[in-house]
Amino acid sequence: MDIKKFKYFYKNKRILITGHTGFKGTWLCLFLNYFGAKVIGYSLKPRPQDSYLFYKSLSLKKVKSFYGNILNKKK
Repeated sequence: MDIKKFKYFYKNKRILITGHTGFKGTWLCLFLNYFGAKVIGYSLKPRPQDSYLFYKSLSLKKVKSFYGNILNKKK
């Protein structure tokens, strides 16, 4: 697939990622951020020893992060 198509498709789209501080979620945030998407993440609060990639990725500063348990119906 052509990267230009991805950039055109995801540019300025709002995308919610649950589990954005985990390994797969962090990589997904990085790629979507690169393609120009506006990423919103919801997950458990990360621990520094478990989410090294999440804490060290400078481009993830653009991700709006919300923390909580997805099983909590009140949130």
